[in-house]
Amino acid sequence: MAIEALQEELDLVEEDVLRAPGSFKAEVVVRLRRDLLAVRKSLFHEREILVKICRRDSPYVDEKAIYHFRDVYDHLAKFFEVVEVCREMISSLMEILPVAGEQRAGSHGPPHQRDRTPR
Repeated sequence: MAIEALQEELDLVEEDVLRAPGSFKAEVVVRLRRDLLAVRKSLFHEREILVKICRRDSPYVDEKAIYHFRDVYDHLAKFFEVVEVCREMISSLMEILPVAGEQRAGSHGPPHQRDRTPR
């Protein structure tokens, strides 16, 4: 899944959780988290490979090519930052979900028990 698609889906999930927290399913956030971790793992490995290529210690990589690889590395670094921001968003959503579950559980009782505050 592309990073932009994950980011868009995460934005929609965040809106859904904030709009109707009691009806939201945690499985969606867990799936997004898994997808995001897979992308992060891939980016991490690609970044490590590019670091080795850009070191200039290989006689097989031309100097001109190194500049192109550095450009690719810069793009990967930006994507990695986007993934980290998305991870933070998912962590926040995971913290919100238990509260949403409590709200949902509290709204199913009879009206006289639901909004009762201890006096």
